[in-house]
Amino acid sequence: MKSIGIDIGTTTICSVLIDASSKTLLDASTQPNHSALPGAQSFERLQDPAVILNTCTAMVNHYLESYSDIVSIGITGQMHGILYVDHQGQAVSPLFTWQDGRGDVATEQNLTYAGFLSSRTEYAMAAGFGMTTHFYNHLNRLIPSDAASLCTIPDYIAMRLANRSTPLIHQSMAASLGMYEINRRQFDLAAVTSLGLSADILPEIACGECYIGNTDSGIPITVALGDNQASFLASVNLEDACLVNVGTGSQISIMTRTPYQSTQIECRPYLGDTYLLAGSSLCGGYSYSLLKNFFEETLAQFGITPQFSTYEIMNRMAFDAAAHAETLKVDTRFCGTRQDASITGSIQNLKITNFHPGNLALGILQGICTELYDLYTQFPEDVKPIKTLVGSGNGIRMNPLLQQLFASTFKAELAIPDIKEEAAYGCGLLGLKLRS
Repeated sequence: MKSIGIDIGTTTICSVLIDASSKTLLDASTQPNHSALPGAQSFERLQDPAVILNTCTAMVNHYLESYSDIVSIGITGQMHGILYVDHQGQAVSPLFTWQDGRGDVATEQNLTYAGFLSSRTEYAMAAGFGMTTHFYNHLNRLIPSDAASLCTIPDYIAMRLANRSTPLIHQSMAASLGMYEINRRQFDLAAVTSLGLSADILPEIACGECYIGNTDSGIPITVALGDNQASFLASVNLEDACLVNVGTGSQISIMTRTPYQSTQIECRPYLGDTYLLAGSSLCGGYSYSLLKNFFEETLAQFGITPQFSTYEIMNRMAFDAAAHAETLKVDTRFCGTRQDASITGSIQNLKITNFHPGNLALGILQGICTELYDLYTQFPEDVKPIKTLVGSGNGIRMNPLLQQLFASTFKAELAIPDIKEEAAYGCGLLGLKLRS
């Protein structure tokens, strides 16, 4: 028997096949997420749900056509972002992704939309959070007239594959939208309605981990799990282990049984009665890809096309630069933070001796580590110091130097799980756990 896992990322969509008895990863396939849509405003980050659905459906069908013993399908993917669906469960809007910046637009009260919500509701709201996006759309009359509910993109894919007409979402997804009462496991309806928003458009929240329906051939599909939670499930087996993940963004998270919240640290629902404390960077691995694009753009100006992998060359230059003490200090918050979009990246300690491409590559890699370590220092004292540091995401897995930098920054050995595509594997594993 086998299980399928689907991870709907911002830039890629991954599918995996897992053996049910041994939990072995039998196959993994990754496709580019070519669903980006142009926005009317510069702050918009939109994707086409139909393109994502077609890609996910093709991935599922590939396994179903090749294997007759599929027993479950798990779904995970990018959190925070929302789309609107009608009463038939069809998308009637684009996906407003977690990178969408409308929440940072200034209101007439000289606050951003996210800032206004934070001051009004006392919840730490940010641009990209679903309820921030929804509030902006409500005030600017951007909600489709036939919208019956909102949900995340993994919820939408799970709903459509399971032949549902209404979304049913896990608490990990619900909490990512904002204005969520984590202790009561429900949206704060008083806060929502006080803003003039209708509670009727909010999706139903599942009572724990469950299947939400079946495919046409009768295969059960799990309620979509947040990608942070799915990666943690796949990668971490110890309660005192800390997970660092580097993808488009980056995150640091650790499991706890006691809810905790601060300005920079989110307390996210995990499985059962447990939680993940998570600190998130908006840039993460994206900062390294920005440098790659910078190098390639420079070469293009000279009429040169790279003959080798740009990342491989950057990694080699960074490794060579690591042998020298004159390192650059790079702040990789090029996209600001969830709390303050006005924060910018910076380069410090520039000298004649380190004004080289390799030093810049090394500085950005160290900056990725430093930003997550700074978030780690905000964790409560009862979860520190960590005993085990676990790394996940292709940004870490494919860069040995970055692994070394994380280990030295956190002063802990870094373990890399054998399982690749952790989020997809984690949600596929959840599907098998529900069978036992």
